[in-house]
Amino acid sequence: MLRKVSVVVFVASMLWAPAHASAQSLEACRAMAATLVPRKAEIDAAQAARDAALASVDARGELWEEAEVYRLVSAGHAEAADRARADYDEARKTLARHDMALQANVRAFNDDTDRYNSLCTVQD
Repeated sequence: MLRKVSVVVFVASMLWAPAHASAQSLEACRAMAATLVPRKAEIDAAQAARDAALASVDARGELWEEAEVYRLVSAGHAEAADRARADYDEARKTLARHDMALQANVRAFNDDTDRYNSLCTVQD
């Protein structure tokens, strides 16, 4: 009798566990999917910020090159060239920060997407 009860409990647990796991998995997949769209929007915003910083670096680099041509004309021109170089260097640092943030966001998004694909999609 005890053996029959334990077999029934075992079979019932085997049948209940996948249904319970599927419900949990479905909720987990929905939660993961809900986070992917806002993360993609964050990446798009970070890419736009990085692109704007890149344009700023290009513009400031051209200004510095133009100022550098006149460096030897006078002390005022040399100071202007130094200021232009400092602005250019600061813009490059800003670009590097934006680029590193974008890469980190993309790396995390790709990891999350891989996890979502491995857990929530049907493999052929």
